[in-house]
Amino acid sequence: MKRYEIIHFPEYRKFTSDRKSNIIFDVTTSGISEIDDLTLEILQKWLIDEDEDAFRTRFLVESDDVPETMLDSSLRLISEHEEYGSLLQSREITWGYVPPDELDIGVLTLNLSERCQLACKYCFAGGGSYGSEMPVNMTQKVAFAAIDLLKKHGRKSGVNIGFFGGEPLLNWQVMKSTVEYAEIELAGIVDAISFNMTTNGIAITEEIAEFISQRAFSVMFSIDGSEEIHNELRPARGERKCTWGDTMRGLEICLKANIPTTVRPTITPQSESLSEMVDLFVKYGVKSINFQPLCSIETNMSLNHSELQAFTKQLCELSERKDIHIPLVEGFKRRIHSRYMSVWHCGLGSGGIVISPSGNVYPCHRFVGERQFESGNVLNGLNVEKLLGYRRDLHIKDIKGCRSCWMRYLCTGSCYAENNDENQELKTPNSNRCYINKTLIVNSIEWLLKLYQHTENDGVAQEIARV
Repeated sequence: MKRYEIIHFPEYRKFTSDRKSNIIFDVTTSGISEIDDLTLEILQKWLIDEDEDAFRTRFLVESDDVPETMLDSSLRLISEHEEYGSLLQSREITWGYVPPDELDIGVLTLNLSERCQLACKYCFAGGGSYGSEMPVNMTQKVAFAAIDLLKKHGRKSGVNIGFFGGEPLLNWQVMKSTVEYAEIELAGIVDAISFNMTTNGIAITEEIAEFISQRAFSVMFSIDGSEEIHNELRPARGERKCTWGDTMRGLEICLKANIPTTVRPTITPQSESLSEMVDLFVKYGVKSINFQPLCSIETNMSLNHSELQAFTKQLCELSERKDIHIPLVEGFKRRIHSRYMSVWHCGLGSGGIVISPSGNVYPCHRFVGERQFESGNVLNGLNVEKLLGYRRDLHIKDIKGCRSCWMRYLCTGSCYAENNDENQELKTPNSNRCYINKTLIVNSIEWLLKLYQHTENDGVAQEIARV
């Protein structure tokens, strides 16, 4: 086994300070470094069970044309990169990360309503009802009980409370009272409280926007692009089909109130180009667009592989735009820039839970209504062991195909719900999401190299190692 697990990008020599050096990616630290040919050879040959003296002796025997002074200089350079944190001896210490033995909930999502004004053609939640024959709203009793869970299990550094549906604004009074209850009851227990809501925007009023704007509260609008496409994919129930105008009115109210707002288009084969959507929403003052492809549900509205390739190519092209924030792109840029690594994709179960209107607890909003994922009830008690079990069972080393992938700590194995949609299990990555993530990670690495291409002095070598 090699001492270092590195990926070499010979095609990126053009980004180095002398146009002749090598760009490498260290898998264990997510660090990017610029090194010379000799240092690269050392990293590729050094075995994990060799100390420096043993390796030095072996290397000099096998490479008798390399002067000792040059070898020692390269060894010092490797030591410097380890000090910067851009290289780590590949002992897979991350395999030994111990899952938490108690809940540490940082994200609590309340499915406030199983009702919705729309009949979206691709809705994973069956129009918001999640299969319920008689859609209901969450009661104040259930909502308050969910907040009470955070008194014991909430993350001390801060919690985010989300409102989902159906359409959560069809239960506005309970949402409002829950926000106020959380602010009172969690004061002094958690350091910070923030809120978010996913909405179609139709029921937003200036009064609602005023209440939201006074808090750390962000809003995500489900809007699928132009009026024609949106009305086709997200029609209203009943005879009146056009919903775009009402949704855009709600969006404009929130933007006017300076509420942090993101637009979330679901991308289908019917969608217009991403750049057209960006141009449209930027005109309204939108600053963030969370494009998400429909690729995990077996339907004729899902993107096929060629359409998925075109979608991902457009995302990469949009990464050059300065007038819009695209989380799907910027997220990987930020991870590359900060040398991010994680052995879990999200806080499924132990760090995040979802509450249905009846009070049932689930590890993810995509699993609401699925019996095998029920994990207790806020009125009768949590199944803590089951919730903790998700994290124990979903370490990246246990996700099929991910253990040997060099992107594993950046990608983290893709969304568990999407894995389940495609493969009926959590541990096999969704093939479409895998393709998207790999493409965006490579694009992000190239972006970072371009960013530091003209850095003075040591160029990529020093600057990237410090990021």
